[in-house]
Amino acid sequence: SRYFVPSHDGSPFARCLLFWQVASTRFLSCSPNAARYDEAEPLYQQSLAQSTSVLGPTHPDTLSTMHNLALLLADRGEMSQAESLHRRALAGRVAELGASHPHTFVSMDHLAIVLADQVPCPSSPTSRSPPPLESPVCSSHSAPHARSSG
Repeated sequence: SRYFVPSHDGSPFARCLLFWQVASTRFLSCSPNAARYDEAEPLYQQSLAQSTSVLGPTHPDTLSTMHNLALLLADRGEMSQAESLHRRALAGRVAELGASHPHTFVSMDHLAIVLADQVPCPSSPTSRSPPPLESPVCSSHSAPHARSSG
């Protein structure tokens, strides 16, 4: 699954929160073609609010939920919101886990994907000039991005 399911500390609330996060994660990952984003997003929003309130904004489980919500938003094409959440998750993971932690790398990778997906295609009617040579190739002309879990 590309969505990350966090661990818990064993407390009754943490077990309940973990159940909620696992359920919402499994709900999203059953079939990418049949994703029910409109139903899943409020689950992630509620899970993120509860996790932030109980565990704190930089707790690894909170950051995982934030990261997963950002993935959902990116899949829906809401790149500005996805970028904002990916940036917050990355900053939190750098502060909490360190710059060389695997989950930090995953956050960095997914932020890069969202940023690359925002580069307009040269053939797009809204594009005013071609992208610089060092920019990624338009996603409609390249293979889909592979995403890892985290």
